[in-house]
Amino acid sequence: MDLSEHLDPVEATRAIDSAYRRYLLTTMSTNEPRINEAIRKGFDAVNRPMVVGPIIESSPQYRSGASVAQLVQRHILSSQWLERDFGGQVVPERPLYVHQEQAVLRAVAERRNLVVATGTGSGKTESFLIPIIEELFRQQQKGVLGPGVRALLLYPMNALANDQLKRLRMMLARTPEITFGRYTGETPQTRADGIAALHASLPDAEVLPNELLGREEMQDRPPHIFLTNYAMLEYLLLRPADSPLFERSGDHGWRFIVLDEVHSYDGAMGLEIGMLLRRLRDRVRRAIGDIQAIATSATVGGINDHATVARFAQDLLDLPFEWDDLDPARQDVIVATREAPAMPPVGHPVDLSAAIAESDRVSAKALLSDARVQEVLLSLWQGPMTLQHIAEGASNPPDPMLAGNLVRRLSSLKDPTTGVPILRARFHTFVRAPDGVDVCLRTHADGGPRAFLEPQRHCPECGESAPVTELTTCRRCNQWHVRGVISGEGYLQRAADREDIDSSVRYVAPRASEVVNEDDGDDEGPANPFGPGPRDEEHLRLCVGCMRLSDRESCDCEAAQVVPAVIASRTGGGSVRCVNCNAPSSQRGPRRLRLGSDAPPAVVASALFDALPRVPQRPRFLSFADSRQDAAFFAPYLERSYNRVARRRLLLEALRKGWAMVDGDGLRINDLAPLIRRAAAAQRFFAPTAGALEQTAVAQAWILAELSAMDSRQSLAGVGLAARRLARPEVWAAPKSLLEPPWSLTTDEAWLMIETLLKTLLDDQAIAFPDGVNPADEVFSPRNKEVGFRLSGHANHRDLMLQGWIPSRGSNARLDYLDRLLCRLQPGWSAETRRAAAFDALNGLWRVVSAGTGPLGGYAITTSHPQLGAYYQLDSGYWELAAPSSLARCDVCATIEHNAIRGVCPTYRCSGRIAPLTEDLAQDHYRSLYDSPSAGRLIAEEHTAQWSSAEAARVQGRFVSADGDINVLSCSTTFELGVDVGELEAVLLRNVPPSAANYVQRAGRAGRRSSSVGFIVTFAQLRPHDTQAFDRALELVAGRVPAPRTPARNSRIIRRHVHSIALSRFLRRLVGSGQPWPRTAGAFFEPDPATSPSSQFRRYLAVQDPPLLDELRRVVPAELHEELGIDSWSWAEELAVDDPLTSALARAESETLSDIELYTQLVEDAADRHDGHALNRFKAVLNTIRSADLLGLLAGRNVLPKYGFPVDVVPLRTAHVAIREAKAVSLDRDLRIAISEYAPGAGVVAAKRLWVSGGLHLLPNRALPERAYAVCRECNRLYLGSDLATCPQCQEPIRGGTMVQPLFGFVSRDPEVKPLGEERPQRLYATRVLFHELGDPTPREVLLFGNGGPSVVGRFSRQGSLAVVNDARERHFRICHTCGFARIGGGAGSGHHHPSSGRPCTGTLVRADIGHTFTSDIAEFQFPGLVRGDSAFRASLLAALLEGARRTLQVGHGDLDGVTYLEHQVPIFALFDDVPGGAGLAREAFSRIREVVQAAKSVCACTCGEHSSCYGCLRSYRNQHQHELLDRSAAEGALSSILVSD
Repeated sequence: MDLSEHLDPVEATRAIDSAYRRYLLTTMSTNEPRINEAIRKGFDAVNRPMVVGPIIESSPQYRSGASVAQLVQRHILSSQWLERDFGGQVVPERPLYVHQEQAVLRAVAERRNLVVATGTGSGKTESFLIPIIEELFRQQQKGVLGPGVRALLLYPMNALANDQLKRLRMMLARTPEITFGRYTGETPQTRADGIAALHASLPDAEVLPNELLGREEMQDRPPHIFLTNYAMLEYLLLRPADSPLFERSGDHGWRFIVLDEVHSYDGAMGLEIGMLLRRLRDRVRRAIGDIQAIATSATVGGINDHATVARFAQDLLDLPFEWDDLDPARQDVIVATREAPAMPPVGHPVDLSAAIAESDRVSAKALLSDARVQEVLLSLWQGPMTLQHIAEGASNPPDPMLAGNLVRRLSSLKDPTTGVPILRARFHTFVRAPDGVDVCLRTHADGGPRAFLEPQRHCPECGESAPVTELTTCRRCNQWHVRGVISGEGYLQRAADREDIDSSVRYVAPRASEVVNEDDGDDEGPANPFGPGPRDEEHLRLCVGCMRLSDRESCDCEAAQVVPAVIASRTGGGSVRCVNCNAPSSQRGPRRLRLGSDAPPAVVASALFDALPRVPQRPRFLSFADSRQDAAFFAPYLERSYNRVARRRLLLEALRKGWAMVDGDGLRINDLAPLIRRAAAAQRFFAPTAGALEQTAVAQAWILAELSAMDSRQSLAGVGLAARRLARPEVWAAPKSLLEPPWSLTTDEAWLMIETLLKTLLDDQAIAFPDGVNPADEVFSPRNKEVGFRLSGHANHRDLMLQGWIPSRGSNARLDYLDRLLCRLQPGWSAETRRAAAFDALNGLWRVVSAGTGPLGGYAITTSHPQLGAYYQLDSGYWELAAPSSLARCDVCATIEHNAIRGVCPTYRCSGRIAPLTEDLAQDHYRSLYDSPSAGRLIAEEHTAQWSSAEAARVQGRFVSADGDINVLSCSTTFELGVDVGELEAVLLRNVPPSAANYVQRAGRAGRRSSSVGFIVTFAQLRPHDTQAFDRALELVAGRVPAPRTPARNSRIIRRHVHSIALSRFLRRLVGSGQPWPRTAGAFFEPDPATSPSSQFRRYLAVQDPPLLDELRRVVPAELHEELGIDSWSWAEELAVDDPLTSALARAESETLSDIELYTQLVEDAADRHDGHALNRFKAVLNTIRSADLLGLLAGRNVLPKYGFPVDVVPLRTAHVAIREAKAVSLDRDLRIAISEYAPGAGVVAAKRLWVSGGLHLLPNRALPERAYAVCRECNRLYLGSDLATCPQCQEPIRGGTMVQPLFGFVSRDPEVKPLGEERPQRLYATRVLFHELGDPTPREVLLFGNGGPSVVGRFSRQGSLAVVNDARERHFRICHTCGFARIGGGAGSGHHHPSSGRPCTGTLVRADIGHTFTSDIAEFQFPGLVRGDSAFRASLLAALLEGARRTLQVGHGDLDGVTYLEHQVPIFALFDDVPGGAGLAREAFSRIREVVQAAKSVCACTCGEHSSCYGCLRSYRNQHQHELLDRSAAEGALSSILVSD
């Protein structure tokens, strides 16, 4: 293997480690040297590494068995296998693997149902295709091979079906009598369209006569091998036109059902698929013995799970599967047999360094004869190893560098007889998220503070009385702040993980001045929905000894040290402003050093992308995230952050080339643009359609963005790679006032003063944009508007912001700089005298700057605005980028400058001194990045369930195709399963997957070719699941995959299958009567109410059709007949009722008809106004509503199966938005999630746009459910329909209000035009899950006994009622019940617009909260002997039990949740399935409570501070509102008492 064309994972890991460490140290810097030193010491003191790996895993080599030819000789297979050409897919003389041979024997000779549970790349496909084709050969010999389906290949996603289709094309191209076809949503209607689609995707593909390409021909003569996905199979069973597919063709039809990736049908999904297959088998009328099932998966259980896997398959398929350890004839689970590496006899030791470096001198045989090498290979064969472990076996002392080189050398060697690589390795590297920085600001023995990079409740050095506080820093000026919430006694306490948008969160910093910087007065957003920020208290004092804020100048604590302090203010949009420079957090102001969930993974992803080879094809990798919002936001975030670096790399290369041409002189925009344009074109930065003028404008935008970079500390000049200069006229005389006292500057210093003052305007982008350059361009984000200046007066307009040259109040950067310069020049002057002199100088210099004539004439261009009047902008043509000469740096804020007057730092309010730089800047993260060779741009796209199916296929094609342009595909779980993406070498996991099976599947996307390596980089987020996996990375790579669970019977899921069976029979009857098949929502609902298909369906249900009843009795599990009302037909009565609050069908109908009515009226109104634009828009929306696919609509509205949770789905409607992306996205969520993600004012990201909810979707004459409610915070209970003042359980006061359930979904506003920012969109979190009532529980029983009696008592319920309420953090919503418009907070009133139509609405806004009640399995536990305890104790014990249950059951955070509440003062701890209706997990936790408690106790054995918690033990994303309450020591003590007594 030529590694020059392949990724080097060992070197890539080193590059990632180096880049990540540089990034953390560069980012965690402040303007206080003592804090910086404490951070560096804290970084060195961290016990856990930030990067682990690479861990090397040897891809298995499987033992060879008999060949197809030998099976023919043994009369297992027919002779046709020797007579046909299978396109190289099956070579009769080539040995099969042993497990393939076993599968063929068991399936063909014994006709057993099988689970083929072998690894990735093990040839599972041959294990089912050979038996299927053998059956078809036999039918052909008997003369019974007519049209009709013989084998169904069922896949969980289209991409897998498409992969299999490619193989069938090659395999059956010369076997025309065997037909095959793929029927999915992508399949065209006619064969002609199918041929066109085939040639569009594969221009050179041969059109095969036996491949059915259109739906019509498959309906006319169904193919023998039929490929589809489970969602399409549901549609096929429903649609009358597809009924021929299910005809039997005598006794020879429907012989095989193949389920690929069967592990994905776990839990509730397994129940869905199991019901679908029961319906299928009933439809094709095949008895159990007549149909054969083969299920395949690379991850369907461990070596001791075969019996469990067989039971799972039997429950799923309702067919017999067996496993008997003692009887091979009853072993229906096929597993792989691995082959140990073949090696020559042990020989003499070789010099490994020489053998690796001089491969031509030391033969491969000699290298493989070395006992140390053989030990490494055998150890890797037995399991994965760290590089350190390999080093320990290969050399003494261990040399990881040598070990890495050895692995690379072994990977390049091939077995001379088989051509198989000696070592096919996958490399696994793990990176963990930083925990942020906590500080103790007391003065310690060395005279400085202490910084901790791991959570602490107090300073270990000072004791429990010394609080620690979260440190933050401003990205503009490096000003440090501490972050927290202020208690009732005035103490600044840690804010846990409360969002900054929460107005209770405060940023506090030492006060340097009372004045405000007007230059950063940009109010960048709408009003903060959570209220105004804190006021700037004039006489505030902070005691850093106890972190108490007060107006006192002294403190009585043991380590009193009181300093003046100020609380940061906020913008109208809720961003926190830096107390020093006034920059808002949305525009690179204050930010947390926890760094969020996007920036650190983006650093890792960028380093990975740079490490990928650029030949023979474009670099690309997959990025996985569990959350669709994580995946959707990461795509534009990574693209923007990487391309910012890529532009600067390109710009630096062009600058260096230009500087060489002009002997180091500065380059202006017109000099530089042609150089950049040519370099960018060569690296394909421009769109193919961009002409010369457009390319030049793009190059100019890049230059202007660099000159006026808002991230100035990360700019080329900011890291010392270039110098920004104002071109100095050849003839220039300094103003006389600057050469005389009090300034007494030299001429050069006078020029530098003017340049420095104008740079303050340049930094604010107060520059004139050339023609073709748009301030809305992403390179100018986050401001994205024009900026100008005038003599005085700040102003902010929608499209223009004006700065004052002199401040009208307070200060600005120019006045502040002159004031500090005078302090240096005239140290004896008073502050008032300095300020007056600085003010006078600014006034005088204004005449120089604004003069249209003279030496500086033209440097500032005058223009005007209709509302704001005349203003100036800097002329970009006078600014240049020059080669750096001597570098200097501020000793406080670390700003890098090339020149400074008397050492005065130009940074706002900085007291530091600019001095010549004496240390190396190589460790600066951004300088290192820019100084690397340009590697081109990066294109990233999301691939999530938020795309429509057509758009998802288009995006996938752009990534998979060799001619595509996407480099990074940011996926949720859409690419997890076995999609073949060719020579893909790398995968990035943005979080640790929920299970080992998920990890194996995602990791398996890389290195699938024998000629390529596989490199998997996993980023462990700040949550227990991830941190545990990081600490046990080797276990995860080698981890045991548990067998899937037997699906639980869930009546809500099965009810939708009952609906589907009924609708299928009705539609066949309808079409059989001569009526058209109602494909669309309009055709089904809209005609006359008396004759519409929907009304006929209701009448059909009322008839109680006997054949329908017989089918339901056969298909529905007998134990659910009574609950669903099969014999009583109560299910039909509930479905047919004409009430959208009761019937899902009535709800779907009412929504559709109301939308049609609304937009019909809008069309008429637009026509009356002669508004052509609005008329066309509303007509298009009306057509979209009417032509919506009926079955898709009914599935989305929970009438029909949707194959996967959730069941209570509501949309965020976008169809009314007149942009292309509105039609390409499909936004829907379970109502539990939707009331936070889609709540009015909340935003979600999809298609690189921000979609903000504008309100609730309403139906005419249909009020949303609205009930009075009350919540007890102490008991964590919800009371509905109650006006209680006190809680019946604890007698504490409770709060109440009105709760609306948004059953019809939400409506989006028009998405914003400006680019997405670097901050996540605002999410309005619902409160924690509340307990409502237990329903019909089992009696309480003793689960564990102790010496003194019961230690655990519990009961279980399948009908527990829970709730989630979103009260906008007690600000509440104001909702219009006329149009659905909603906003957060404020008073009642009207004056708003309809969220869909945009028309004015006069409805009244009333206060309400939004909520949702749901039922689920609940396991309830009491621990006799435990006192009630406070809320912190109960929260801690619940968090431990939850994490213990998750580890015991090996499930993720999205599967199981918990709640604690009080029952007559007794604490109750309940675990519930995090799925409406339940999925069996709580029941299993109930039965395994001993293991759960033991695992919970081990969770608490963490290394974080005593009486604290971290993401490695009790903390998680979901319980972030309780982080400061969680105490692992308290939970551990309680669990120990339970176990001791047991």
